[in-house]
Amino acid sequence: MRKRITWAKGEKAELARRCNISQQYLTDILRGRKQSRASALAAVIAAQAQEMGLALSRLDVLYPDESISPLLEG
Repeated sequence: MRKRITWAKGEKAELARRCNISQQYLTDILRGRKQSRASALAAVIAAQAQEMGLALSRLDVLYPDESISPLLEG
């Protein structure tokens, strides 16, 4: 399965739902506005993203400013 590198309509909302967090909170984490230093939450987000076929790792979630994932641009 080819990994998707951009967000499709509704994907971020679906990822947030799977992680049991709000879409706004997920967006804030992925843009580095909120710190997700909780390794357990980062692992859940990364695992659910990978299950959805998204190229997003735990380290991308923990350190969005240092990530090269296109999902975290903009």
